[in-house]
Amino acid sequence: MTDSAAKSVVLLSDGCSLPWLDEFDSAACLMGERLRFISLFRQGKNQVLPHQLFGELAETVIPKVLIVPGGDRGLKQLLVDPRVHHLIGRTAARNGKIALAAGAELILSQTPLEFRIQPKNLILQRNLTPTQFANQIFSR
Repeated sequence: MTDSAAKSVVLLSDGCSLPWLDEFDSAACLMGERLRFISLFRQGKNQVLPHQLFGELAETVIPKVLIVPGGDRGLKQLLVDPRVHHLIGRTAARNGKIALAAGAELILSQTPLEFRIQPKNLILQRNLTPTQFANQIFSR
């Protein structure tokens, strides 16, 4: 897999819920999906997950599926970083899917107009478990 054609990318920040990520990642692995984790920060609570720094990949990765975990603090960190909005916009422009975990829907109202996401590009977790959400994303 080349950086420019990454299949499934999960955005990480310090406030992301590790139990949610662990369950989601396990379900994705069972379906044969290997997730790439991109972190905004070098230090933080997500050190238990193998990841690459966002800055290293922000301009080269255009995922087919971009997964945004929920979690208030983590989401706030994602929302203030313009690189996140650019990645969302590039993913949607290339017909990629944006998968928003429960609570991450806030990103829709915070994304600048030029990076707005069409409904056909959205997958929402709503009240699904992380396992059910992974099944919804990767069984398409």
